[in-house]
Amino acid sequence: MVNLTNLLLGGAVADLVEKFISWIYGLVGNYGVAVIVFTLTLKIVLSPLDVWQKVSMRKNNKAMERMKPKLEKLQKQCGGNRELYQQKQMQLYKEEGYKMTGSCLPMILTMVIFFMVFAGFRATVKTVNQEMYEDMYQTYFAVYDAEKGTLDDDLVIEHAQNAVKEKFESEYKSKIRFLWVKNVFMPDSWKDPIPNYKTYTSSGLGGVGATDTVPDAEAAAKLRENGGSIGNDEFGQKGYETVMSALMDSQNTRWNGFLILPLLTIAITVLSTKLNKPADVPAAPGSEDQQQMMQANTKMMNWMMPVMMGIFAIFYSSAFTVYMVVSSLFSTAFQLIYNLVAKKVDKSEEDKRLSTTYK
Repeated sequence: MVNLTNLLLGGAVADLVEKFISWIYGLVGNYGVAVIVFTLTLKIVLSPLDVWQKVSMRKNNKAMERMKPKLEKLQKQCGGNRELYQQKQMQLYKEEGYKMTGSCLPMILTMVIFFMVFAGFRATVKTVNQEMYEDMYQTYFAVYDAEKGTLDDDLVIEHAQNAVKEKFESEYKSKIRFLWVKNVFMPDSWKDPIPNYKTYTSSGLGGVGATDTVPDAEAAAKLRENGGSIGNDEFGQKGYETVMSALMDSQNTRWNGFLILPLLTIAITVLSTKLNKPADVPAAPGSEDQQQMMQANTKMMNWMMPVMMGIFAIFYSSAFTVYMVVSSLFSTAFQLIYNLVAKKVDKSEEDKRLSTTYK
């Protein structure tokens, strides 16, 4: 049996998203811009699905408007007999063409796509940070090997670390910078632009999740001195800090961002939640306390999405936050346009109905 979590969060889906983002980056030369292009492309490709979802929800809303007085009447007729009420309610839904899946299906599809894309961004963050460090590692030891034995050891290390900084400035800085964010693959928050060893190797909340693919710097030097080859199974904090410490000192002089993207994410998600608010469904028979509890649960659910998006935005990469912001802006604009078109259609249908009625 297929594990749904593995299907959504790993393997082929993540690789596909990662490769697509990398391909776009190859065209535009900046990862922040690549994320925007990826997001807009994905939203346009999925727009027919969005239209279908909105049309389905609109039909449900109109059906609920027609059914509301009938459902209220059924509540009075059935009294406290919940089983009888639900039976007649389902019968009325069928007669009016109201589909209960029409209300929850859009949310389910949105969450599936969200986690698929999230997996792809996690894979991209890991790959880009790992490739950058491996490049810095090779740059460091190209200088280290060339100067070892000809200069004082401290001076050799200083030259090697300066070469790493120059490599970053010339080849990576412009690629990973986006607006006010110094490294789009780190959060728009208080995190450092260049991750320390713990963040680099951690697979937890906010971690890069990189694997140990290069050897410890000291072990590598000893292997070279003895004429040995370097394997891919030796790695450690000392090696990472030897190669990256000077770069971290030069780049980690302030926060990676200013929490602007997380705040935008929360604000836009709240607006989107209000725009997509479904039609009210009459409460099932029950006590006033039970009905108030159901209303409170619904209200809590409406706030859970912005909170969840805010957590993702604060602790995960700015690249993924840019995706969420652009995606939400696109969806909000799409919803506003759809609402305007739907109002015109409703007005046209109402005018037609009135002209027919009074002939």
